[in-house]
Amino acid sequence: MVGEAASRDRVLECRIGDSAADAARAFGSGDHDFCVVLNDEDVLLGRLRKKSAAAAPPEAKVEEVMQIGPTTVRPTAGAEDLLDRMQKRNVPAVLVTTGKGKFLGIARQRHLRALVEKSKSERPVSGLHRRR
Repeated sequence: MVGEAASRDRVLECRIGDSAADAARAFGSGDHDFCVVLNDEDVLLGRLRKKSAAAAPPEAKVEEVMQIGPTTVRPTAGAEDLLDRMQKRNVPAVLVTTGKGKFLGIARQRHLRALVEKSKSERPVSGLHRRR
């Protein structure tokens, strides 16, 4: 399941009420393209892209310039099916939330691939029987 591959490590998080200017500084020269925008209960409200933060007026809040309602998947989604869809659409990572919107992390292709490979190696091979 996708939840096994979701992680909040190396995820840039912004909070409702944060300034877009502070978010732009947090991006720095790092490799983050976006930050997830959360409320105080860790519910995912949006995604703020680096370029939107940089272009925002100095007084703007993240909620004024974020992308509302980004695409998410549930932790119970099948890892193999999701990985296949991501590869076909060239999507490197997806946001994982509970049904109530609580942010659990990001599932990256490489982590899903490792999970799928591990799962396949642990599956019993059907149709093979030992002779007695």
